[in-house]
Amino acid sequence: MHLGSDDSMQCFFARLDIENRTVRKEPLPTEAFAPLCVSSAQDQVLYSTRDGAAVYDVRGAIKTVATVDLKFQVAGGVFDTADHRVVLGGSGLLGWNTDTGALSRLCAKGSYPAVDGTGGVWFSYNDGTLAKLNSEAGSFDVIVALSGLETSSAYGGSYAQSVSFSPNARYALATLTGRTELIGKELGEAKAFSKQVGQPFSNFHRHRHHHFFCVLDLELQEVWCSEGFAHNAAWITKRAE
Repeated sequence: MHLGSDDSMQCFFARLDIENRTVRKEPLPTEAFAPLCVSSAQDQVLYSTRDGAAVYDVRGAIKTVATVDLKFQVAGGVFDTADHRVVLGGSGLLGWNTDTGALSRLCAKGSYPAVDGTGGVWFSYNDGTLAKLNSEAGSFDVIVALSGLETSSAYGGSYAQSVSFSPNARYALATLTGRTELIGKELGEAKAFSKQVGQPFSNFHRHRHHHFFCVLDLELQEVWCSEGFAHNAAWITKRAE
C-alpha cells in the first residue's frame, strides 16, 4: 500500500498485517511518484518517478532494483510475464529489461498497458480505443473502439485507464471516453457557468464527455457496454457469505 505524509517529498510503502492489526511502513526513495504494478511474485513494485520509472524490492527495507530516465511522463506500466521485463506507457509503449537496462520500442502510440493471462499486451491507444499488440513489431489490433465521437486526449485531458482482467482471465473490463463539441445554447450555458464559478473557459469546457464501461468476453469474443464513468473498478473473486 502506498502512503503519503505531511512531507510532500516523502512517501511510504506499507504492509498490513490483518491478523495482528498492524501497519508496517518503509520509506520510499524520494523520486518515487506513483505506484503502477506489483510483480507476480509480490516482491517488487513498479513506480513512476519524476523522470521515468523505478522498480523497488519491498521484501524488507526498500531497495532500488532498477531505474530508467525517460523524456516523457510515464502513463501506466506493468510487469510482463517475466518479472524482469516491464512495459511502460506514455509516449508510446516501451519494453524495459530491468536486468540489462535495455529499452525497446513496442508501439509508437499508447498508454496504460496491461498483460493478460497469455502474455498479450493490451493498452489504451486513445481515450476511446482499446488495442492489443500483435506479433509483428510495432503493430496492433483494435479490440473495441467508440465511433462517431472525438477520442483524442488533446481535447480536455485523458481519461484512459488500464484494462482489468477477471481472475479466471475470461473477461476484461475497459473504460472508454469520447467527446462531442458543444454548440448553440449548450455552449453558451457552459461559458456562463465557467464565468459564474470564476474558472477560465477552456477546450475541456467546450466539449461534452461521454463515458462508457465495457465488459469483454474473451472466450466468446463478445463485448457489451453501458454508459457511465467507472474508475478503479475491481473484480470480486468470492461473494461474501
